[in-house]
Formats: sequence, structure tokens, C-alpha cells
Amino acid sequence: MIVEGDNGSGKTALVQQIIYGALSEGLSSLVITTERSVKEFLADAAEIRMDMSDYFIEGSLRIYTANLRSLRWAGLTNSKILDILSNFFEEHSADYDLMVVDSLTHLIHGVWLGKVLNFFKDLRFLVRRGNTLILTLHPNILPGDMRAKVVGISDVYVSLSNVDIGGRTYKMLNLVKMKGFNAGADPSIIFDVDPALGIKVVPMKATKA
Repeated sequence: MIVEGDNGSGKTALVQQIIYGALSEGLSSLVITTERSVKEFLADAAEIRMDMSDYFIEGSLRIYTANLRSLRWAGLTNSKILDILSNFFEEHSADYDLMVVDSLTHLIHGVWLGKVLNFFKDLRFLVRRGNTLILTLHPNILPGDMRAKVVGISDVYVSLSNVDIGGRTYKMLNLVKMKGFNAGADPSIIFDVDPALGIKVVPMKATKA
């Protein structure tokens, strides 16, 4: 699953919702975050009523941080990191049901596009063996033709954005691709991130009121 969206569009909140649901069902989860510390990731989740601290303490949730926001590494270095990450996922595929990278943007910046595509293909093999993988990306990090290929490889690809409706800002999820999705159904969902309720789907009629 690929979750694409700009800063503040709800990428991490959506991913945290999925992780929390997986943990609640007894599934082990691994998170690699490149934009937050472990403490920040857990605190952000707790703020929207998805406290994962107990899961983290007991070991069913593992979080590794690779905070790269302030670094400007060469594409060759990032290319090596992709190899390390791919091998890490391969070696630990039996240990975790769900594996997440939030965000992959910093790791693929400046990398040869063929290398990036091969990375996605490598992860595809893990999915076929039963693992669930979620990767977040910022928009426009992939050129149009490359994005189309990644969409083709993915089982699910969603795009998030902020939309102003009636003077209020909401989040919009647009389903770019999902296997088995009814082509006649509405591919868009409007939602809000409420500290008191977590992620809340907003009916379209409510946004028009």
C-alpha cells in the first residue's frame, strides 16, 4: 500500500490508524520513521486516541527512527540505504505481519529511478509471501511515468490532500488503485483528524451544510 500526500495531509495519522488496528488484532508491526523520533511517533498517535505505548513496551510494535530531514545525502548513499532496507525487510519478514516506512521520500530522493523501481518490486515479493507493507510518499517525488509503474505494482495506492469546503479544511483520500475495487463506487473519502475521536469520516452532506 502506498500513501501519497503532502505535509499535513494526514499520511501519518492514516498509517497510525492502520497500525493501531493491526496491533489490536494481535498482529506484530514494524515502523521505520524518517521524519519523527520514536517518542514523537508514539506521542502523535496518543494525541488522536491511538495510544500504542503498551504495544511498544511489550514488543509487538517496533519503531526504528532514521530521521533524515536535515541531511542532504548523495543519491549513491540513498541507493545503498535502499539495499539495506530491502535486505532488512527480507530478513525480518517472518517477524512482523505489518511493516511501514513513513516516509520513503527522503530515502529515494536523488536515486536512479531504475533502482527505485527495483526496490518496489523486491517489496512486492514480500507481499506475495503474506506480509503487509505500507509506504508513505510526498507528491511529485516520482516522475509521472515512474509513478504509473509504482501504481501498477501496488495493490493499493491512495492520494491524500487538504481541501477547503465551506470555509473549513478537511482531508480528502482519493483512491488511485485498489484491487477488487468497484469501478462504479466513489473513489474519494472526506475525513478529519479529531484529537477527541481520532480519524473521523465526514459525510459529504455534512461538508455542504
